[in-house]
Amino acid sequence: MKNSLSLLFYIAITMNASSSASSPTNTTSKLECTFTRQWHTFIINMINDPITVHIRSKDNSLGNTTLAFKGKKHWEFCMRVGGGTLFSGNFYWKSKTASFTVFDNKLSGKYCKGNNYAKTCLWTVKEDGFYLRGTKEIPNPPKLHDWS
Repeated sequence: MKNSLSLLFYIAITMNASSSASSPTNTTSKLECTFTRQWHTFIINMINDPITVHIRSKDNSLGNTTLAFKGKKHWEFCMRVGGGTLFSGNFYWKSKTASFTVFDNKLSGKYCKGNNYAKTCLWTVKEDGFYLRGTKEIPNPPKLHDWS
């Protein structure tokens, strides 16, 4: 009986980790995160010119998105059980580029905010670089990356 319960628990964790973390959505659909939090990540363009953003994880590419001034890229996902969820981004603006990790355990724990069920990470893209905060209420978020 104990082995059966352990097997069921393992299957439930494995299903949650593989289907949710590896299948982020670009919409505001209702994800069901059984054993982990739901994460909402936003990239907001505050440059007067359009920028192109490409987000990817180990398992998925969210494709190229062109963001106009004040345009937003949003995706949501369930973190893998035990951590290890990582998203990288490539950013293009005129002749400038930037590539860096936009979500991982370290960033989420330090900068992102929320409750026991969902957390949010907000990247703001400006002419002088990339800023990360957990809520809109933080007036002076830290700059974490520059354009090159």
